Amino acid sequence: MPILDWTRTDLYYELETGATCLCFDADVFAAFDLFIVIRDGAEAEYTAEKYKRAEAAFTRMDDVSKQKLIRTIIAGLPGSEESYTVEQLRDQLTTCEGIDAGKLRENLALFLQEVIPVCIKTGSVMAIHPDDPPRPLLGLPSICSTEADYAYISKAVDHIANGFTYCTGCLGVRAGNDLVGMVQQ
Repeated sequence: MPILDWTRTDLYYELETGATCLCFDADVFAAFDLFIVIRDGAEAEYTAEKYKRAEAAFTRMDDVSKQKLIRTIIAGLPGSEESYTVEQLRDQLTTCEGIDAGKLRENLALFLQEVIPVCIKTGSVMAIHPDDPPRPLLGLPSICSTEADYAYISKAVDHIANGFTYCTGCLGVRAGNDLVGMVQQ
């Protein structure tokens, strides 16, 4: 995932049981994209209905909620070394202009072609985690979210050292992913 790693809109979402978990709310994320980052071209990526839901989510936020959301998304998950301000995030997004899913896949294949032979020599195994959430974010492509993505990565370097983290939580929330079929493939 370019720029942002695993992305959540709430790191302490409280369940009915009182337990907390990580949460990704697509409407809240769209509100972040459209009304906080104010990313160029963002409006064109959302349907009228999704835009309306994002606008409603943004309207419900007070200043404290907005700051918490900013910290949650651009400060990264606990343990992450990357952290941005909103302005730095906008600048980072410009560095990826012109990098579509095809180019990002090509870059990943070039990386794997260099790294996997080293893994083979050392007896190591790589395991790529699916994009989390398994969808494009902030106009950035998602290239590890579907069975077709996994097939491409597998073919880039066809060796047991080029492995996958089979995160059913990520893969299972993407409509169209047949988890059993993906394992069989």
